[in-house]
Amino acid sequence: MTDIQLEKFFIDNQDKFVFFSYVGGMGGEAVCNYLHRNTDYFYNETLIKDIILNKKYEFGELGYGTLEENHQRDIEKDMTSLFRDYMFDSAFCDISCREPNTNSNQNDGDAITIRKMLSGNNITMKDFVKDFLYGFQNTMGRSQKTIEDHPLNSIFINCVFSGIDPETNALIDWRNRENPMDEVLERFAAQDKPYLIRLHGIDPSFRVFTKSKFIDARPGEWLNYVLALVQVKVFLQPAPYQEAKEWYIDLCLETYGTAEEVIVMRKKIINFLGDDLYNDDMILMKKTIDVFINPEAYQIDLTLFKDMASLNDYVTTLYMFYHHFDELLPYEVYFSNFYSVDLGLPAQSHGDIFWKIAREEFPDLYMNIDPIHYTMNDLFSGDWIKDQFGLDPTGMKEMMDQWHAKNIRLLGNMKISEAAVLP
Repeated sequence: MTDIQLEKFFIDNQDKFVFFSYVGGMGGEAVCNYLHRNTDYFYNETLIKDIILNKKYEFGELGYGTLEENHQRDIEKDMTSLFRDYMFDSAFCDISCREPNTNSNQNDGDAITIRKMLSGNNITMKDFVKDFLYGFQNTMGRSQKTIEDHPLNSIFINCVFSGIDPETNALIDWRNRENPMDEVLERFAAQDKPYLIRLHGIDPSFRVFTKSKFIDARPGEWLNYVLALVQVKVFLQPAPYQEAKEWYIDLCLETYGTAEEVIVMRKKIINFLGDDLYNDDMILMKKTIDVFINPEAYQIDLTLFKDMASLNDYVTTLYMFYHHFDELLPYEVYFSNFYSVDLGLPAQSHGDIFWKIAREEFPDLYMNIDPIHYTMNDLFSGDWIKDQFGLDPTGMKEMMDQWHAKNIRLLGNMKISEAAVLP
């Protein structure tokens, strides 16, 4: 679509967009996957099937097979696998993950910073479309990391940014021009089902979607639990089964060196793993693979470890428990001892402060977005999907119970007790 067409598309269809925003570690992927796979309420699955049926040649093999094979792989994975947005790829989510101090979740809780963030967003849909396509730095009036390179350099499936020439495998830039996916969006526009979009925070610029539904989920009393899961799942990135382990190995080797060097290093990793490659009880961390490939960068002597399992335990311990080990820790986390944790967290989520200031001092912006607030307790109960969509909450509650049970087992394997993280 051209920018003018995309602006009209957003204006005409914004009432169908349901934005689900959550703090990492709250099970947002599982929630979104459940809603689009297990209900017929959202249009997401219909859009995927439309693209697979009518537009599969616009994306070629994508490195992991055909569109059908990619989608089947997603379905066969559990609910916690990546939620795919075939309409916009992850562009909206990327906006909410740009940098600190940009939205309801990504902020430092400082009132002055939040006020500045909220006051600089008097934009139009035309402004938003320009920045959506080419990067958020000019119109917003603040210097931030842009998303300009995202659509062309980490492409999956989308209807707006770019495709792949099936003959040359070269990327084709679709931004601000008519493209083969326009008719897919036209078919969406001609029907009434809503479309689900995942976020890691609500950016003030989203105020232009005045008719969309914004659901804001925050940890509440489950904050310790959620941030412990962020450390384990997001930063350490556990792989419990063979396919995931091999995928992480290949991912870590993408920028390693020449093709020959990659082959040699891959064999070294596999040999060091040994039978644990096939052992689902041995949860290999992606961070451990990175340490094995680059031991000098982490100041670790690999000769001190007899196998990958022992290295994995060491890396995990350093990463999770020693705040002074800067090369491994993304930010300070304090553990009182190996079996219990004190995360030293604030009494309330920064989202509470953000929305309080927005509601009291920027009422127009707050009402434009009109967020619907839920907590982790609400996600566990499942009742919120009955309130918002008229759906039976039973399946959601069962899925969240299973998700929680897996988390407790995972944290237990990390020697983190339930008492340390549960409310």
